[in-house]
Amino acid sequence: MGYFRNRVDPKIPMNKRLDLDEKSKIFIYINGHGGDFYWKIQDTEAILSYEMGKIFEEFNFKKEYGRILFISDSCSSFTIFDEIEAPNMYMIGSSLIEEFAFSNGRDPVLDTSKTDKFTYYSESYLEKNGETASVQDYFDFFNFDMLGGNPGLKSTFKRE
Repeated sequence: MGYFRNRVDPKIPMNKRLDLDEKSKIFIYINGHGGDFYWKIQDTEAILSYEMGKIFEEFNFKKEYGRILFISDSCSSFTIFDEIEAPNMYMIGSSLIEEFAFSNGRDPVLDTSKTDKFTYYSESYLEKNGETASVQDYFDFFNFDMLGGNPGLKSTFKRE
């Protein structure tokens, strides 16, 4: 998560680093294994919702973004956002607490999942509507019958 926090080895060239300021618009999409209040990176490291909250608190304190759209697709994925209170963020999770995220078919040759249903339907929706849809339109597109779970939406934008 060091790279995510812009904490990188000084030997990394500047063109390989994140160049963030208070006007930055950031899109984050994570897909993998998760559970209640955590997300796993390639089954080697887990990030807790508490840690996610601290990361975005630091982003906000350092004025490294203007707005963020953060999407998580895994089992219990919405719970990773529980501790995030940093302003100007939309967060969408493909499943609520104690719910599964389901794959959308298997590759017969590799005998692995092709993609998750949320990711599959996201691509389909965004190809048709991506330039004009709001975050709410995108979220409203999903339903339990389509995904086998309930997606969640959290916003930390101030109401006007």
